[in-house]
Amino acid sequence: MKNLLIAVIAVTVITGCLSTPSAKKSVLMPAKINGMQGVKSIAVIQVDGTDKPWYSDLKKDALPKFEAFLANVDVDGERYFNVIDQSHIKRVKEEQQISSQATSDEETAIKLGRSVSADTVFMAHYQVSDIETSTYQAKAQGECLKEHEATEKVTKFLGEGSGCYEYDEITVDCEKKTVNVEFTPKATKVESGEIVYAKTYKASATFKECPNEENKTLKSNSSLVSDSLDIIFAQMRRDIAPYSLLLNLKLIDGDNTAMPETVKGVFDRGLFFAENDMLDRACAKFEQAASDYSQSPALMYNLGVCLDIKGESDSAKGFYEQALDLSAGLSSSDTGLVLNAIKRLEGKTDLDNHNKRDPDWPLKSMQDSITNLFQ
Repeated sequence: MKNLLIAVIAVTVITGCLSTPSAKKSVLMPAKINGMQGVKSIAVIQVDGTDKPWYSDLKKDALPKFEAFLANVDVDGERYFNVIDQSHIKRVKEEQQISSQATSDEETAIKLGRSVSADTVFMAHYQVSDIETSTYQAKAQGECLKEHEATEKVTKFLGEGSGCYEYDEITVDCEKKTVNVEFTPKATKVESGEIVYAKTYKASATFKECPNEENKTLKSNSSLVSDSLDIIFAQMRRDIAPYSLLLNLKLIDGDNTAMPETVKGVFDRGLFFAENDMLDRACAKFEQAASDYSQSPALMYNLGVCLDIKGESDSAKGFYEQALDLSAGLSSSDTGLVLNAIKRLEGKTDLDNHNKRDPDWPLKSMQDSITNLFQ
């Protein structure tokens, strides 16, 4: 695991609700599904399922949508997968006289994948529920009760017929539509025939519509399916390819050792720089202080953080271990920070779930907005 954590240099300092400054480090995590690690060249052979009368083109639309998701997976600014173009797959199928029905056979799919130079073939199955429709009541704007006098000034600033400033409140009947989608992708290695990834994802999308809503874009039933698939692909993203996390490394603001006043002044100056987003200067001050006093676990730990964010993991671990040796001068919570740092560099910490266990070590995704989930 340690070898798979690739540090990316970041020198932003996080302040705010944390009591002491924290250095922000970007960590590249491996795909959560072990079998997907090393997969690079993909051929999407088949995506099938049962169409609905209200979306008869789902089978035709699902494959290119899934393929586009895979093709747009981005790691460190570059496309991660080489997705074999469907026109090439179609041409090879015709040359080898392979029917579309035959590609549902595992051996045939692997043979086809080998012919198009893919290292992995993908097949997927979808299942779509019927549209669930329900009604509910909501408050809405009714008729105008009071309006401004239609003077020239009112018309100029509010527009013709827009002088109303008090409306009646009415109750209207609204409609809610929901669709549930299941999507099961399966990845098979061409060389070994081993299924390295198979998982069922579930998602639902809902659309609410009320009468008299202006500028409302009506959603079709098919768009609800498309929205559900987008949610599913977002769920898949971390399973199939490396992804980035932002790791906030909390600095330690002091210890119980007999730090000389002159050294403490330099140390505090370093904390001041860190609090003001000047981590380079902060690290220089920590280094200066440590050259005059090497018995401070807080100094040793903070120097470890300075090296950690630069990706110098081995050197950082050395300073963390020095801090641990001196941890009699630390509080129990600060000793926990030191231990967590060492465990992380040894690959013994589940970074994805760490924030749930330790609020002093907040983790968040770098790209968790829906619009950037495929990057």
